[in-house]
Amino acid sequence: MPEPPFLPIYMGGKEAKQIDQDHMIVKDAYFTTCNFGHPHYRFNSRNLTITQRKTPVESYSEIVARHNTFRVGERPVAYLPKYTYDTRTKSSFFKGFGASSSNRLGLALTTTWDPLALGVFPELNRWMHTVVKLDYLSKRGPAEGTEIFYKRPNMDGYLETFYVKDHAETDQTTGLPVPHENRGRLLWRHRQHINKEWRADAELSYLSDRAFLREFYEPEFKTGKAQETDLYFRRLQDNEGLTFLAKKQIHSFDTGTEALPQLGYQLISQPLWEDRLNLSSQSSLGYLDFHIDDKMNTLDPARYQKLKRTTGSSIRMDTDNTLSWPFQLWIAQFRPFVGSRVTAYSKSTKDQGPNDGPAVGRLATSLGLDASTNFWRIYSTESKLFNINKLKHVITPDLRWEVGPTVTKNPDHLLQYEPSDGLSKYNALVFGIRNRFQTRRGPSSQLRTVDLLDLDLEVHLLTSPSDGPEGNTTHYVGNAEGSLIPKKHSFLQPDIRAQLTDRLALTSERSEFNLDDFRFDFYNVGITFQNSPKWYQFLGYRFIRDTSSTVMVNTNLLVKEKWSLSLGEVYDFKPRSFTGAAKDARSLATSIILGRRSHDFTGSLYLVFDAVNKNTSIGFNITPVGVQRSAGRTFSFAPTP
Repeated sequence: MPEPPFLPIYMGGKEAKQIDQDHMIVKDAYFTTCNFGHPHYRFNSRNLTITQRKTPVESYSEIVARHNTFRVGERPVAYLPKYTYDTRTKSSFFKGFGASSSNRLGLALTTTWDPLALGVFPELNRWMHTVVKLDYLSKRGPAEGTEIFYKRPNMDGYLETFYVKDHAETDQTTGLPVPHENRGRLLWRHRQHINKEWRADAELSYLSDRAFLREFYEPEFKTGKAQETDLYFRRLQDNEGLTFLAKKQIHSFDTGTEALPQLGYQLISQPLWEDRLNLSSQSSLGYLDFHIDDKMNTLDPARYQKLKRTTGSSIRMDTDNTLSWPFQLWIAQFRPFVGSRVTAYSKSTKDQGPNDGPAVGRLATSLGLDASTNFWRIYSTESKLFNINKLKHVITPDLRWEVGPTVTKNPDHLLQYEPSDGLSKYNALVFGIRNRFQTRRGPSSQLRTVDLLDLDLEVHLLTSPSDGPEGNTTHYVGNAEGSLIPKKHSFLQPDIRAQLTDRLALTSERSEFNLDDFRFDFYNVGITFQNSPKWYQFLGYRFIRDTSSTVMVNTNLLVKEKWSLSLGEVYDFKPRSFTGAAKDARSLATSIILGRRSHDFTGSLYLVFDAVNKNTSIGFNITPVGVQRSAGRTFSFAPTP
């Protein structure tokens, strides 16, 4: 969690008395974080004690105020008997206010507070940050949320809760009836550093119903980490690792693997035969199960039947061992390797049903070669237009060939828990070449090396026979990074990152050109242009074969010193429905954000049209300057300023 800046504090009073070098008493005092001569808000106190304190690493001032009245302007709005504050504080009691109107939530009034900033528990401020959200949603009901971030030398974590008394009848994102009015979540993630070798991670994720996350936390539902409940221990010593995993799907609507529990062991590049050979090993043993959504049989019958045929509970043992021989020949590095993977299951599929087959084992072998080298050349190229002062070209070619000649069992006869359970015979050849062009830019006395252009090309030539009973099974094959990927076709992957000038940049990443059909399956490209320090623009294009062809435009303009304007548009020229039927071109989303910064507040007024979820929202947010932002997800439709 990034450390926010310290908040400044301003104070005054009618009478001040210096007791000693480290203590001062102020009567009829006030203090505030507003830097105006007549502050917009402040605490008025009968008496206030200022104490200078020192620790081995820092010195700070502690303020203890008694009989406090919090005033907005000249109007008293709250009373606090005692308030403790010190100059290390990085937050304020009031963290923000917002209002919006949308089809999904109706009129939404949102407020954000930090109760620890009141100084009731001053020691907690050293290692904990708390956010409390009190909201009202006219179409849903009252809502509240809490976020707690904590970090100490031997542990850190995050706790989030959210509750809404939902009186709507139907969820807008799914069209399904609201299951009950009490809806919410509990998310806790904790990491404990036991000693230098041992670490423990715990995660608990509870959701009130299957549609809650999509309805109220849609960005997290689409792109966030999976909701899991597990306990994980890890021991690392040199190149060895020992793991323990207990994982349970706690909801009836969850779908995924359970480990009850699973032990793991990893060994990375263990030298053998006087460092001539390297051995890498990864093994696991556990009792695994696969939990299926209890309503999938009616929501997605085809997927349900497929999962029922290939999942169940069993004891699973897996060990994957690779022996390699790294050596250098002239300017190239070579690493031939041979591997074997043995997997055993206490149960198997039989007659297309799970858990009624006998114990089964599988052997999968592999062999292959990694090779790479690196060479470069400098050209005396000059260009004022593109700000080029000489040009360095670095070429890094690499090759990986891997074949799986033996797989003793058809994956359709095995219970499926991990990608490796779907492994079949394969032959993969990946050839890549990275071109990096560098130049020098800046004042003649301070020239710096910058990457002008990165052009990466990777060719993935894959064969993976589909010899299962369904006739069109996608099997997992190895890629250049040593992981398993599901692919049916060979493809070319071009990546481009070009800083053409100090203001103009072009990026194209994660595009795939299908070599079997000779057309793009995916294509992404984006151009950013910085007209001036006050004006930034982005133009992007994303193509997904048989799904969409989308253009994204965004511009950010600093209109005046305190005013900013952001405009965004996402337009799909070839949208398709979930069934694959072609639809008319349409705008997917439009956003307009007007920002304003004052001496102690930042505000934004926004308007968002979301055609995908058929939602329109308008509203504003206000946040004190210098206040640490909440890191948790929010149900608000407001873009982040």
